[in-house]
Amino acid sequence: MLKQISYKWFAVFLLVPMFSFTAVCAAINVAFDPFGLYIRGDGLQPVLMGGRGLDRYQHSATVRNYAPESIVLGHSHAANFLPTDIEDKLGWSQVYSVTLDGGPLHEHSLVGRYALSNSVVKNVLWLVAPYNFLYEVDGFNPKMPFPEILYDDSRANDFNLAISLPFETLKFSGEKLQIQKSLYGEEGGDRHGYDFRDYSTSWFSKARKRFGDKKGVATKILRCRKDDCRAALLNLLEGSTSSVSTGEIADAKSRLPEVVSENWERNIRPLVSSNPSVNFELVIHPPFPYLLWLNVKKRSTEGYLRRLATIKYIVEQASTYENLTVYGFGLYSDASDLGKYKDATHYHIDVNRKMIDSIARKDGILTDSNIDAYLQQFDAAITSYSSGLFVDEIFPQAGDQVSKQRL
Repeated sequence: MLKQISYKWFAVFLLVPMFSFTAVCAAINVAFDPFGLYIRGDGLQPVLMGGRGLDRYQHSATVRNYAPESIVLGHSHAANFLPTDIEDKLGWSQVYSVTLDGGPLHEHSLVGRYALSNSVVKNVLWLVAPYNFLYEVDGFNPKMPFPEILYDDSRANDFNLAISLPFETLKFSGEKLQIQKSLYGEEGGDRHGYDFRDYSTSWFSKARKRFGDKKGVATKILRCRKDDCRAALLNLLEGSTSSVSTGEIADAKSRLPEVVSENWERNIRPLVSSNPSVNFELVIHPPFPYLLWLNVKKRSTEGYLRRLATIKYIVEQASTYENLTVYGFGLYSDASDLGKYKDATHYHIDVNRKMIDSIARKDGILTDSNIDAYLQQFDAAITSYSSGLFVDEIFPQAGDQVSKQRL
């Protein structure tokens, strides 16, 4: 009898602190709730300035709390599609960006499915890149955990996060207050006339000073040490840059790895086919720097052909869906100006605005009848860029002023 009593008291002393600690954690998480996961916000949505994986928590609450009618999907290259620009140029309403920093197609798809299931979405602007289709079909970004329980059909599962340690919650709550004060003022008023939606994913304001450094961008593309970069670029330009034919691209399409078709079949097509009343605008070929494409082409013709063949494959697959329009913006002149980039792929917000303008005019649409001509034009642009590149403009020789000596 004594032993039974002692076991009971042991259980009490063990379980009560555990339940108390869990209750305290839950109370802090729910009370502060920086992402709006449990309690609807006051209209001043947390502005997280994108990145670091916080967007993966934010978007679930955005969909539930604000019922978007239009959404932006994609990774960081789509993060600067500002909702107010889209509403102004495309005439869409209730636009919210739910892009993911470093997000693979599978993560895009999960967020898209959740939004389409939990809100009356009418329009989707979705930006991807050819290389996205070469990654694992069910893959996640290993550096930024994706909280799948926030994107399932069970609201109750969301509270599993409420019992986690609250240190991060307190940290993000402090960050939320600081950002809100900077945007809305101490009284919570719209002091600067900013719309919080434009700051939910956009990283441009934090990276503004990193644009214009052509040498730095070229160094990142070539992946060279600073002292070796001029030689690396000269080496890249040695010999002629031959064009690829329509037949070569078609042959490459027949050799595409299965993961390309699997990504289409599992991460994009289901959203389009199961939502025939939703308008999808898919950007499959964003304007990455020509130097990046030239580097890919000269290093591996097969890798270059595989990317072009992926564009062709997606365009042909999309042609059977009336609610899906595919765009290619690889011919933008911005792609020849390294000053428009902050690194190997991320372009200035003006390029995002230019793409929105093109979509509004229905320019740049790719179809199964024009895709071959488009890819030939794009390949010709890469060849022309390689023959007209001013090396001294990017990597001046030591002690020399920037010259315009063409190689």
